[in-house]
Amino acid sequence: MVFLLICGFTGLAQSRNNHWLLGLTDVNFSSNPPAATVVSQGSAAKYGIATISDSNGALLFYTDGITVWNKNHQIMQNGDMIDVDTNILSKSLQKVIIVPHPGNSNRYYIIRDKMQNTAGTGGNGSSWGYYVYSIVDFSSNSLGQIVPTNQEPGSTGVENLYTSVLMDAHSGYYSPLTFTADTTGSNYWVIIQRHHSLYSFKIDSQGLNTVPVESTFLPGQIYNLNANNNGSFIQRSMFRVLPILGTSKLYGLESSFEDSGDTDPGNHLSHFYSVDFDMATGHFSNYQNILLEYNGGISYNFELSPDLTKAYFVAYRPVNMPSGNDGQVMVKDLSNLNTPSRVLYEFASSTTASAKFYSIQKDKYGNMLVSGKSTDLNRNKYLHIINNPNSFSGSSVKINNLYLNGNTIGELPQLFPKVECIESLYLNTTETTNKTYKVSNIISTNTNYAVNNGVTVALKAENAIFLEPNTDIKDGAILYAEIEVCSNSSTDRVNMYSEDDSSSEMMLDNSFIMYPNPTDDITTFVLSDDVIENISVFSLDGRQIFTKNIQQKEFELDVKDYPKGIYIVNIETVKGENLTKKLIKN
Repeated sequence: MVFLLICGFTGLAQSRNNHWLLGLTDVNFSSNPPAATVVSQGSAAKYGIATISDSNGALLFYTDGITVWNKNHQIMQNGDMIDVDTNILSKSLQKVIIVPHPGNSNRYYIIRDKMQNTAGTGGNGSSWGYYVYSIVDFSSNSLGQIVPTNQEPGSTGVENLYTSVLMDAHSGYYSPLTFTADTTGSNYWVIIQRHHSLYSFKIDSQGLNTVPVESTFLPGQIYNLNANNNGSFIQRSMFRVLPILGTSKLYGLESSFEDSGDTDPGNHLSHFYSVDFDMATGHFSNYQNILLEYNGGISYNFELSPDLTKAYFVAYRPVNMPSGNDGQVMVKDLSNLNTPSRVLYEFASSTTASAKFYSIQKDKYGNMLVSGKSTDLNRNKYLHIINNPNSFSGSSVKINNLYLNGNTIGELPQLFPKVECIESLYLNTTETTNKTYKVSNIISTNTNYAVNNGVTVALKAENAIFLEPNTDIKDGAILYAEIEVCSNSSTDRVNMYSEDDSSSEMMLDNSFIMYPNPTDDITTFVLSDDVIENISVFSLDGRQIFTKNIQQKEFELDVKDYPKGIYIVNIETVKGENLTKKLIKN
């Protein structure tokens, strides 16, 4: 048995998610709530379905999956060369993502769903989709350029010098596409689907591995839609990943509907499910169907709540269905699947049901933003927000939350991912494979917890790790126990609107650095983008241990005479922010 105790600090900034470039509107998340400004060089056609900022939060580039624009809103060098047939913009729900190269800070992958030539009624039935990728490089051009990836394009009709095929997908618009971090938080898994299989492509320091990890499921599980896929039938799917170390899941939502006059409810379907996801290996397993309850409609778009225990959906009513509220927002309690879905009402109204919405996406603070394409009620000229999203019974839609200066939007970009942390974890099983657990409070190994020979387990907790009696770390096993600040916790980064529309401050800001933590004597506080005005230290029972007005960016605190334990550090900044972290005294 090998047992190691390690102390350290990690954090993953969310600066990559600072901007959404949506046509004529730049939604800037440097502040919370965000600001919407008009892009003078923009146009409705320059729509960043995928947008990424640099590590400092400044806009880097964006794309709609056909054209790539640089930070100056100009077409990037070769940015109009990634698409073979520019007449076809994919109508899938998750068209394109931007993934940084972990081993080369100058390179980024653009991975997208590409539609080949369409045929059939409405262009919906006989088209064929491919997952393709291109590479953006900044090493010789500060504004970026698309570099060749494919010296010998194949015969698919979707490849060229700047675009390579990752995998063929589906007919219609069925091409879910997302990405998430691996257990290290530094590498990524790109996740796609082809019929009954999920595929995970690893992007690490060596770049994109085009040989995927395949996980195959039974017919009728992850691919469970109407077999009719001709004419005007539209089949779509999307993914959301719950990236919690040790308990990660992928949620999938399929929809199939027909808009040419068919009123048979059997041809208008939604299917929601979850599978377990191993963030270390990329494998999926343990399919579970989740029942959704509707009133004459289907759902094609969803997002997970900030606490990751609810799923919010937008319902679509096909034009020939006699009932149902088009663009209605509903919520499903993932912690109690037997509870029926609930329809959300407009904020401060118990009689006006939500309607005319299109897309739901969390921002970098965890706020759940809602867009609309409809001109009815000016839905497409505002960003709306879900109030109290962690409350199944108390959530509602606050309409017209952020005015877009008269400009319109529709789809919202996926976020640059990070590993999430649950609050506490109690382990009582036998570990037979390598695992990493990361929580924002404590980990406790309860009765009968064991780690088998040859297995390595890492326990990472912010406050404490308890190895209770009867914990069995067998010969040849390795257990790491690490006190580590869990800056990825959902509760740390969320600034949700309460029912009375008052906002709360973020509890944790990555611009506030405290090291070393834990400490025996001296710990240093640093603010990267502000000045410390006052610092206070409190015990867990609320007693003030220390306070001082300092007016500087960096401060050393001597805690060698403090009793061992956990303390709360509060910093007031010159800009008026209050930042809080936990300090552990060894």
